[in-house]
Amino acid sequence: MDNKNKWNLLLVVFVILFFAVAIYALWIYFAQKPLAKNQNKDLAGNAKLSDQKKSVSENSDFINNNDGTVSGIKTGLQWKVCPGADLASENCSATDSGLSFEEAILFCDSLDFAGHSDWRLPDVHELLTIVDFKKSNPAINTNFFAINAATLDPNKKYGSEQEYYADYFKKLVARTFWTSDSNADPKESDGAWGAWIVDFNSGMVGAMQKSTPLNFRCVRGKQSDAELSMIDNGDGTVIDHGNGLQWKKCSNGSESGTDCPWDHKDYNWEGAIALCDSLDFAGHTDWRLPSVAELSTIIDYNKFDPSINKALFPDTHGNDSTGNVYWASDPVADQPAGKSAWAAYFHYGVIGIYNNDGHNDGDGFSVRCVRSGK
Repeated sequence: MDNKNKWNLLLVVFVILFFAVAIYALWIYFAQKPLAKNQNKDLAGNAKLSDQKKSVSENSDFINNNDGTVSGIKTGLQWKVCPGADLASENCSATDSGLSFEEAILFCDSLDFAGHSDWRLPDVHELLTIVDFKKSNPAINTNFFAINAATLDPNKKYGSEQEYYADYFKKLVARTFWTSDSNADPKESDGAWGAWIVDFNSGMVGAMQKSTPLNFRCVRGKQSDAELSMIDNGDGTVIDHGNGLQWKKCSNGSESGTDCPWDHKDYNWEGAIALCDSLDFAGHTDWRLPSVAELSTIIDYNKFDPSINKALFPDTHGNDSTGNVYWASDPVADQPAGKSAWAAYFHYGVIGIYNNDGHNDGDGFSVRCVRSGK
């Protein structure tokens, strides 16, 4: 074989080896990439977060600290990634067990985790800052927070219908989280509505008996007092210097700037949105119907009947009136457009899902408009 043919043969071998290595490298990249994505969930559907190296996700309100904790960019609160008593820094367990209200408070108060020992059980307002009302089942960003799967194992065999529903309820309860707030009504604080909870299947706020074993998530960071941050401007509006929101002091039908005489009017959801969008009040025309997250900030869980500062919002009625439920602007995730929306019940502070027309008889609900004051 002459030298020319030898060089041609070597060139062919080199080209073959080059393409072989390139194909192998591409296979490694594309074959392993979806595998890593799948490994971000365990068999129960829990977010592991172990391979998440970016500190801040695009368009996110959270930072992954890569030590088993997540921090809220806007709130400054630091959260445990794993729910309940799970002390893992990654690869959270799939336990469905929970603790009572008092046990959950004691666990967080005594927790020493990620270099900190000042953990506590969050109050309602704090826990609501990690609810994502644009999602459901679960209503939380699973790129940052692990949460147990609410679906049953399709391969599991049940001996009876009662056993099936017991397991199903257990899965749902695993997504129900304690807050540190007891019911302000002394008749209820030791009863069936003893303390406030947040349901992370949807985002609803309710209450449960304190002895019920539920999930929980510990938090640390500065606590704020919303009541101290809100000031009556004297022009028919209330400003919250904590978040910059400016509220109409009087609800719909009560147009006075000071004493809010009661002249109740009900609106369906679309009517409530249109009312605020067209409002020209106190020198501003950029009013809107508040989101459920915004509406929750004026609920005072230390009060009941109604659960709001009546000095600042005097025409918010309690249980003696149909005018105690207020619309939020959020439609319900995963439901047909316009069918239902979020609203807050100001007798106690329940946040729930209601039909578009409000009550079943179509009376509708109350409205309190808001704008961004900053």
